Amino acid sequence: MNLESEAASAVITACNEEKRIPALMKSLEGIEDIVISDDGSTDNTVELARSYGATVYRRGDFSELPTGQDVSDFTTRFGWEPRFT
Repeated sequence: MNLESEAASAVITACNEEKRIPALMKSLEGIEDIVISDDGSTDNTVELARSYGATVYRRGDFSELPTGQDVSDFTTRFGWEPRFT
């Protein structure tokens, strides 16, 4: 797949992943819609992900949903989402 010609969304669930966010975001270069569903991080995961341009939703923002991964149905801009966990 050529990411430069395809519209894609990446939906990632995360919790206390500040050490992994830089490498993850680098691996997603070329994907313009990156959504992270944070499941209650107590480190700098949320702030760091936002600094890379990701849209971050904290688990409490979607308390009616059964899992963090279900947030993709409400937040992505394109028709399909690869999921990275």
